[in-house]
Amino acid sequence: HGFTHEYRRRRNGQLVQEYVWKRADRIARETVLGARHLEDTLGFRPTTFVPPGNAISSRALHSVGASITRLLTTVPLRRPALNG
Repeated sequence: HGFTHEYRRRRNGQLVQEYVWKRADRIARETVLGARHLEDTLGFRPTTFVPPGNAISSRALHSVGASITRLLTTVPLRRPALNG
């Protein structure tokens, strides 16, 4: 479920999840490292990935797909603006 959970803030204040803003090569490297760590710690290799904040770019999707066989995500819910 991500590597660092690091967010970037856009100029408009919106937060962007790590699997959206990171470069594909970095995502690929960190995903492999994270999977290896889980395998070493838990004794089995993960096959399912859930991106932080359920957000992933198309280039990250390809990078993750090289080492993880299933991706689980949802479309973020849109919340109505609260008035007053």
